Amino acid sequence: MEIHCDGCTKEMRDWETIHMVKFDKWYVGHFNCLLNLKKKLNLNRPIKWDKLEGKKDNQKDSDGKMAP
Repeated sequence: MEIHCDGCTKEMRDWETIHMVKFDKWYVGHFNCLLNLKKKLNLNRPIKWDKLEGKKDNQKDSDGKMAP
């Protein structure tokens, strides 16, 4: 599954931590990109953050292959 950063639109890699933030809807991507997006949207109200850790060196993907 391909996940693209909502801030910079680059494809997220398996090893990258995917950050999620809820403004008026959920956005996903790199932490710094989401901070910049918050500034662009001019939001001052409280927001909700969450994250999904990327794969570690010794973890296997869904096909049973080692992560690159």
